[in-house]
Order: sequence, then C-alpha cells, then structure tokens
Amino acid sequence: MATFYINGSTLANSTAVFDDPDMTICAADGFYSDGTIVREQVSCSLLPPQDCPSCNLACSNGTVITQLLIPANGSYTTIKADTGTDVGAILIYFETSTFSGVPEGIRVEQNSVYYNELVGYSGAVFYAKSANPNGFTYTGTGTTGCDPNFGVSTINVTSPNYKYQGGSFNATGGNTTLQIQPTDVIIDSFTGFYMMVVPKTIAYGNILNIEIHAPCSSTACRIEVKCPVLLTGFEAESGSNCGISTFTLTHYNAPQNGAFFGNPSVGDLIFTDAYGENKVAAGNYIINPTAGKQQMVVDANGVITSLTTCP
Repeated sequence: MATFYINGSTLANSTAVFDDPDMTICAADGFYSDGTIVREQVSCSLLPPQDCPSCNLACSNGTVITQLLIPANGSYTTIKADTGTDVGAILIYFETSTFSGVPEGIRVEQNSVYYNELVGYSGAVFYAKSANPNGFTYTGTGTTGCDPNFGVSTINVTSPNYKYQGGSFNATGGNTTLQIQPTDVIIDSFTGFYMMVVPKTIAYGNILNIEIHAPCSSTACRIEVKCPVLLTGFEAESGSNCGISTFTLTHYNAPQNGAFFGNPSVGDLIFTDAYGENKVAAGNYIINPTAGKQQMVVDANGVITSLTTCP
C-alpha cells in the first residue's frame, strides 16, 4: 500500500496530499481516504469531504451518538446517523443550558419527515416544540449573546457552516441564514436533557439527519442518540378506579432516564404502540406495570404529569 503525506493534522483539516515527507511533490489527482472520510484531490488541492455510508455514525452497544458536544456558534446540518435495520423508537437526548444557557435549535429528519418535539422533567414537565412542524425548536434559559429580538420578533440569523466528519466538527466555509420566528423559541428554567422520540417502523430508510443551529455567542450543547428499540408495554385502562383487575389496553413509555422501559415515570411520553408513533390521548388511566398498580394522568402532549400509587 502506498504511503502519502498531508499538510494538516488530519485529512479533514488538510489542504493537499503529497507523495514525499517534505511535501514538495503533489500526489496524483484522485480520491484519498483515512478510513473515515473521503476527499478528492484536484491540481494539488483537496476538495471538501464527501458523504459516504461508511462516514455515518452507526449503532454500537445501543447508542449511535454518545454525548456529542456542539462547540461553537454555527449551523450544524450534516450530522448523519445510521440507525441500522432494527425498528422501534429512537430516543434522542438534547441538552442546551448546562453549559451556557443560551438557546440552541434542533430538528431531526428521517424519510422526509421532520421531528422537533422536546420533553424534559425536573420537578415539573417542560415541553418545547416549534409551531412550524418542519422548523427548529430552540430551547434555553436566557438570551444573553443573542440578537436582541431573538424570541421577540422574526429575525434572520447568519451562522458559519460546520460538518461532522472524522470524529470532529470542521468548518466548511460559507454561511447559512435561517429565519427564526418567536414561536420557534421556548425560554424556560430547565437545565437537563430534553428527550425527543423518532419512530422507526421500517428496516430500511435508516439514515437519521440531525440538524442543530447554535445562533448565539458563547454557545455549547450536547446530544445523545440511542439505537432503535421496541418500547416495553404495560397493562392500562381508562379511568380512575384503582379497584379494577381487568385491563384491555397496552401502553408504552419512552423513558426520560433512558432506562425504565415498561415502568413509566412523570415526564415520560406515552404511546399506544412500541414504535413511539401514536401518543395516548389525554386523560386519566389506571396502569399495572411491574412496579405496581398506579393512577396515571396524561396531558394533551402525551406526557405523564402525575403518577399515584394505588392503595
């Protein structure tokens, strides 16, 4: 195998490939790869990295992305995750405010459908969703470092472009201008991980496109993406009568903590199917998970707002 030399620390941040260690002889035009990304060299100049299946983040040990840190103001529109052929609910955890408090926006696309609904819990339920079904949902605890009209009136924000390749984010040159509506922005006191649920009902169409927009200065946020998993069902029945012993329904919880499948907690999203596709209607329910019979209240967003152990 031939040995080549680059004038950067990685192929991603290099500008050319050479045949000699002194980097005086340009390598031939063609495609070069470090096993993670691929770049074409033309006239001793590397073109931008190319997307390829092997470059996508893939499921491993139940997780696609673990605590990926978004480091700076910018438009991060090329985070691609290969969720494999498994079906089920893809749980995405997105944290904005622990680091800086300024808002960041997220939306996720799979098979031409966008998802932007976020739910968090810390003593109370926090819900965030853009009024635009295809838009970014921006969350944070304050707007310091943002445009003064952020969340107040419609604004256009221009941010530098970044691409995730080779294990890090690389500036690609150029900028993206996004319009932000007041109804895209939710400012609250929540400082933990929000949860998003993306249903995956088919084995193919497995590429998840994650887009994050950090429009303000002094920004930083984290994202974690789980592999698809069929949610665990538990017995349920409409109403508030703890005395019932027969259950005709099966409900499924997407857990805020990513662990208690089949034993719901306040703040979990509740579904009628194992894929996380169809939410339970708002109302009162008696449920019978392995933790014991409970009274459950679900709000209009499909979120558990109250759980009381049956006497």
